[in-house]
Amino acid sequence: MYIQMRIILIASLVLVGHACTQSHQVTDSKSHKDSLEIGGQYYYLDSIGADYFERVTIPAIQVKPDTGIVHIYPDSIVVKSNAKNVCFKNDTSEGESAVTYAFIAMYLNQGYVHIAGTHWEWTSDHVINIRTGSDTECWEDPVLSPGKDKFFVFSSDLVAGFMPNGIQLFTVNADTIVKVFEKEIESWGPEQAKWESDTSVLIKRLKLDDNMQSHYDYVRMVLK
Repeated sequence: MYIQMRIILIASLVLVGHACTQSHQVTDSKSHKDSLEIGGQYYYLDSIGADYFERVTIPAIQVKPDTGIVHIYPDSIVVKSNAKNVCFKNDTSEGESAVTYAFIAMYLNQGYVHIAGTHWEWTSDHVINIRTGSDTECWEDPVLSPGKDKFFVFSSDLVAGFMPNGIQLFTVNADTIVKVFEKEIESWGPEQAKWESDTSVLIKRLKLDDNMQSHYDYVRMVLK
């Protein structure tokens, strides 16, 4: 009888422990209310306050061109790399080929120049390597990480559809920029993004209701 009681007691403890473990697992999975699936990996989006988002600052970048590298003319911009010259020529015609280019920034420590193009109904952003002359095109302004080894790109176009609506992530080194991922999004638009740390980005999200009214919220996206 004593042995049977011990068996029943042990079995009960195992069942209770198993139930507690299952309860903990459910609670843990629900701690993240939103996420993005990108290339088979889930990136969680945890809610933050608007006040916290506004307090996080964006580091300054060099917005004055180095005239030994970037030459700005009335009708074009030329980036002089060690390997070749990269020319961006304006097209002032009326039509879809129209484009005007502008110098945006220099990332001298990384060896890159940012040039942006305003096209007929869309924009383009180009990051030029000043050693090789390679041109990496991204959807919108690349945002450099605090460690200066990654670019985060956000592009919001929920209505017109002329531009991609989503995010991109690139790694940056001395000679190449490598795309880690890109994700087009249907349910919300990334209106603004800031690096919180080298492994997390804060995003201001635009959502449209059934009456096409705009609503905003703020999330943290962990990238590690």
